[in-house]
Amino acid sequence: MSYSLIILPLAKTNLSRAVREREGADTKRALLAEISASLEKIRQRPRRYPIVYAQMHRALTRRFHFAIFFRIVEERAEVVIAGMFHQRQDPALWPEH
Repeated sequence: MSYSLIILPLAKTNLSRAVREREGADTKRALLAEISASLEKIRQRPRRYPIVYAQMHRALTRRFHFAIFFRIVEERAEVVIAGMFHQRQDPALWPEH
């Protein structure tokens, strides 16, 4: 089963900020390509990623070390991306969802 992706504004804001902070067009493109590939994997098989808190799943990227947090809404066959954060960020600063 394939799911629809819903990306919440916080996740979009975090990704935009991360792209702006990168130097060089090639690095920015590589970051976006890695996030895009991760989102596609999440969309195709969201249950392969562990639940880390309540019903929040987490997918980790390899090269840029981002954590993508999401929930699965089975009734609507949706995956809701709640946040994308660099793993070096202090989790205490992440908003509660």
